Amino acid sequence: MADGSNWTEADSAAVWNGIKTIKAVADLCKENLRRNREMFEGFNPVTGKGCPGERVLVKIPDFPIKRQWMPRRVAEKNRELKKIIKKGSIEKYIKEELQWEYNEEHIMDVIYMICCIRAEEDPAFAFITFYKIQDKMSGQMRPFSLNYPQRLALVELEKMREAREPIRLIILKARQWGGSTLSEGYEKWMQDFRHPYGWNIVILAHVQDATKRIKAMFTKMLDFQPGWSLGVKGRRLKLSSYEGSKNDFIVTDKKGEEVGSRVISVGSYERYDSLRSADLKCAHFSEVAYWKKTQEKEPEEVLSSIDGGIPSIADTVEIMESSGRSAAGFFHDMYQEAKDPDIPSAWRAIFIAFFQIENDRKELDTKWGNIWSDKIPWRKVEQDKGYVKLCLEFALWLWENRKSKQCPEGFRETGEFFWSLWEKGASFEAINWYRYRRNAVRSHTYIATEAPSDDVEAFRMSGKLVFDMYRIEALERHKKQGKQEPIFIGNIVSRTEKGEDAIYTARLVETVGDGQVLRIWAMPDCLKVSDRYVVSVDIGGRSQTSDFTVMTVIDRLGMMRGMGGKPKVVARWRGHIRHDLLAWKAAALAHFYGDAELVIESNTADTKKNMIDTEGEHSLSIIDEIADYYDNLYIRETRVDEVTQKVTNVYGFQTNVLTKQLVIDNYIAYIDDQLYYEPDKQCYDELRIYERHDDGTLGNVEGQNNHDDVVMSTGIGLYVSQKMPLPAWIKKGKSRVAHYEIGTEADV
Repeated sequence: MADGSNWTEADSAAVWNGIKTIKAVADLCKENLRRNREMFEGFNPVTGKGCPGERVLVKIPDFPIKRQWMPRRVAEKNRELKKIIKKGSIEKYIKEELQWEYNEEHIMDVIYMICCIRAEEDPAFAFITFYKIQDKMSGQMRPFSLNYPQRLALVELEKMREAREPIRLIILKARQWGGSTLSEGYEKWMQDFRHPYGWNIVILAHVQDATKRIKAMFTKMLDFQPGWSLGVKGRRLKLSSYEGSKNDFIVTDKKGEEVGSRVISVGSYERYDSLRSADLKCAHFSEVAYWKKTQEKEPEEVLSSIDGGIPSIADTVEIMESSGRSAAGFFHDMYQEAKDPDIPSAWRAIFIAFFQIENDRKELDTKWGNIWSDKIPWRKVEQDKGYVKLCLEFALWLWENRKSKQCPEGFRETGEFFWSLWEKGASFEAINWYRYRRNAVRSHTYIATEAPSDDVEAFRMSGKLVFDMYRIEALERHKKQGKQEPIFIGNIVSRTEKGEDAIYTARLVETVGDGQVLRIWAMPDCLKVSDRYVVSVDIGGRSQTSDFTVMTVIDRLGMMRGMGGKPKVVARWRGHIRHDLLAWKAAALAHFYGDAELVIESNTADTKKNMIDTEGEHSLSIIDEIADYYDNLYIRETRVDEVTQKVTNVYGFQTNVLTKQLVIDNYIAYIDDQLYYEPDKQCYDELRIYERHDDGTLGNVEGQNNHDDVVMSTGIGLYVSQKMPLPAWIKKGKSRVAHYEIGTEADV
């Protein structure tokens, strides 16, 4: 290699790969610095820098905070504050506007007033100025300064408040970052500074012991809160029983005189019926995943009894927070509905990953300890001479192991897994913490609930997942093959619901109704290609609560000889439909896509014989009904009568224990090796909850709104596609529809 005359292509490739590695490692280090700075720098609740909402700079030279970024709504709309800003100082405001004597007492009165004015629109400022919480590490009371995950959740709360919407937030969380503290602090702030009269709060924990901790937190907050913040200067505050109740409390001074008119009710899911429910405006539901369904009550009933008493108006607040526990149950279902844009929900959802928590990190140099609890500035770590070397070493380790399915020496997860943490947003320090924390437990399942990296891990699975979640993510994130926005959302309709016109007069409409949605990512074109499209149908039920019927359109153009491409999902219909109309709708969609091969799951279809309300022959199945009108149907078997020699085609893909396993095994290979294009988010959601149950059967994890219809429709389509002839150009004068048998049950 030293001799230029002996330089080979292998040498060039080695140098080029080395250059790419150096650049990649440098980019990783640069991004790691950005992630750490975002977490530890740029947020100052005192000055207002980095706090939620639109801000403007306000300068008051004789105020303790001379330069502060206040919410625009306060700085531009509050009359008294505008007067102070216009005068240019507190001194001029007192002397010229109020015409008071300029003394210490009046100066402090105006300072208090400015603080309260800002606090009305700035919860982060109110928290650090007026509230104190107990530090978990030292046990000391300290000002309530928001940590990073609390700031993320506050942003979501403030978006709804500023939009004048009812505030409804579901927080799925890793443990120990103060989600409950933020929830209670935010609702207390709503009482203290925005609605001191009649804005009552109820807090419902999962067990009685948790209610005691909540009450203790409120008590300590009030012990350290200055009376002037609630308009009673010079008086101490405390939490007192409301009319002798053990669950209902009010704010009073030390003499027992009530301050404002606010009730705080604290109870547990176990005994929720003892709570006061009058005039509620705020509710905090804690550890909802652990609310157990019993014969006497169920979680939805308890939530409805409280939620029903809270009006849907601005500034009302309901926060539901919990760790995940399992991929089924009330909390899981509520979270999934809130995050799904296709499901109307009054709630928003946010997930907090372990790597967004300051304590869940291990510095690359052990001499620093816990920089969050020890209050060590991040820049001090970043500028340390040894940090650059350690950073480069970690980045190189991460990069070199990124595609490895083996566990790096000394650790219990694969290199591919650690790389996935980086791609989700984890810093080097968070990944370093995870490496050693994972070594402390035997199974990934246990750490998934304690320190989840995404909302799939957070809901610990009860069974065994079929598809590799990291291969699913790799496909979903792929720029070309992964998740894409559809170019069309609507439905396909025809002049009639049945008969020839139902198939051949089909057109697209941009309206969605009756729970039926057609999403299209690529329209059919004018290319004359045989065996190009396949439409596979998984049949569901007719009612809105039953499984969906799903029709998946797969374009096989890329599979033509010489093209080197892959099949791609180009359209998907999902909804509920009468079974006697289903086949006609499917045939219409197949005709729209170049008279595609139409594959209808037949075990479901066959069971509908003599059970459907049709205008024609009741003995026909829903597939046989369209056979005379649409001739490119999947034929699973051809039977010949031994006596009459009559040939009978048996239509539809029969799904049984054997064929279902073959379909899923084939689908696993397509996911693992990235063998097709999948643009639909719904498919990825279903793949993540598809498992082998304890009895050996395959299907989705149990839970409301959990389905596997898209998975089965797609799996059948890919399986059949693999056995079809390759697409080919249609020669002039030839039919564009080929007739063939895909295979028989004997083949399977």
